[in-house]
Amino acid sequence: MKRFLFACTVLVALISCNDASVAGASEDNDHAKIAESNAEKTKAVYRAIETGDVSGMDSLFSSDVVDHNGGMNGEDVKGLDSVKALLARIHNYFDGLKIEMLHHATSADGQYHYSTSRMTGKAKENPWGMPVGMDMDDTSVDVIKMKDGKCTDHWGFMSMGDMHEMMKGMSGGGQPPVGDTTRKQ
Repeated sequence: MKRFLFACTVLVALISCNDASVAGASEDNDHAKIAESNAEKTKAVYRAIETGDVSGMDSLFSSDVVDHNGGMNGEDVKGLDSVKALLARIHNYFDGLKIEMLHHATSADGQYHYSTSRMTGKAKENPWGMPVGMDMDDTSVDVIKMKDGKCTDHWGFMSMGDMHEMMKGMSGGGQPPVGDTTRKQ
């Protein structure tokens, strides 16, 4: 009888370990699907900025979406229509605008998507004071909060080295901030 109970215990342990690994594999597969879906949605937003066609954004953004630093002075841009208008305007300020996703990741809980992107183009008349014809080459990180498969919040962070290079191009010279080692002179 002891051998039978031992054999049953071992069998139950093996089955439960197998079930746990299947559950873990299933969770990994679910996370990979969410991460890929988030990446595709982010790429769709990048394409909308490139083309200026934001008509498909309703399915990607919540109605109360907030771009936390999208305004001219870094202020919040709130609401679906306002964010769509912001994205469409970005397209209008550059010729040959291209946005390439370099890297992306999604948090373990699926709530946040992170992407590193490179945006290039040639400045047209714009509100930032970039000279018309100036080359723009910006590496940035986008942090996007997701809920129910839609973007609810966005934060964008531009490379300080890229910012310095663009400012240098605007002012005709200058030195990088103290401690900035992202670009060589």
